[in-house]
Amino acid sequence: MDYSKTRNKYYKQFMQNGNLRHDNNERRERNRLIYNANRTNRRNQNFAQRRNQNSLFETNGVYKNKDFLHTEEENHHPIVIETNQMKKHDNIYEPVANGQQLLGDDFFLQLAIRNLHLPIWRYKDSLALHCGLCISGQTISDCTRALRNINTISNRVVILLGSADVYNNATCEEMVYDMTELLQVLRSKFYLSNTAITICTLPPLANLSIYAHKKQSMALLSFNNWIRSLADDPSKRDASFINYSVIDLYEKFCFDETYVTNYDWFQTQARRVSGTKHSYVLWNMDGRKRVMSLICEEEDTNESRSPSSLSMQ
Repeated sequence: MDYSKTRNKYYKQFMQNGNLRHDNNERRERNRLIYNANRTNRRNQNFAQRRNQNSLFETNGVYKNKDFLHTEEENHHPIVIETNQMKKHDNIYEPVANGQQLLGDDFFLQLAIRNLHLPIWRYKDSLALHCGLCISGQTISDCTRALRNINTISNRVVILLGSADVYNNATCEEMVYDMTELLQVLRSKFYLSNTAITICTLPPLANLSIYAHKKQSMALLSFNNWIRSLADDPSKRDASFINYSVIDLYEKFCFDETYVTNYDWFQTQARRVSGTKHSYVLWNMDGRKRVMSLICEEEDTNESRSPSSLSMQ
């Protein structure tokens, strides 16, 4: 049918711009290429800035820059996972945050990846990601086993372990026994004093409900209460006991005095992690920054203590 003599304005517009769709496709493709090029340039610049040894690290390789507490974090920085047939180290000093070595599971592993921007690796036939003594899916007893196979670690440590145990339906008694054994290894093999060891309570596991997962929730709450007791006034214990430093992450990630999980600090949904079959709801960007600030505050508090107070147990 011939529409050449129609007065319809849409037809006339079509006749004047017969290749409009083709032009739009070309313009869309050109804009896409420009956007990708700009995005790549920004990513490379940010990656180079984060890897600047002069601004992020001192000569001993310890992370000292606190700018991550105030700046926008780029979550799309390149992450390279190294694969090894067999990787063994006699000396492990990473990851280190503000002078303290982190010992933990997926929560601390995310800090190492997203905030400290450290390299990660896995064994060839294993899925679990590693960064020093932060290992995906690591239980308390797993960390104790790893410590027995190495010779030296840093002289100050921060421990966040037990989440994987809770997901594996461990009881509070089992977790207390395993943590006591781990602390004994740190004191006897690596000669760390109680004041050189900071223990974190487990944060809320946002995909566990006290109603639907009563056994696991009670184990978590009871274990956290035991950790808090390690920081009690020495007068309440034997005179020879020296209390530990404790960071109460559970309290910091709940609403004040209600112990109701504040989900604003967590990612919006559970995600599968590499080292266990259980899904985790990890911290979001703001949550990770909050933890890093708490670790820095704890270290600053420790440094302000007098040397005479740092006695060995």
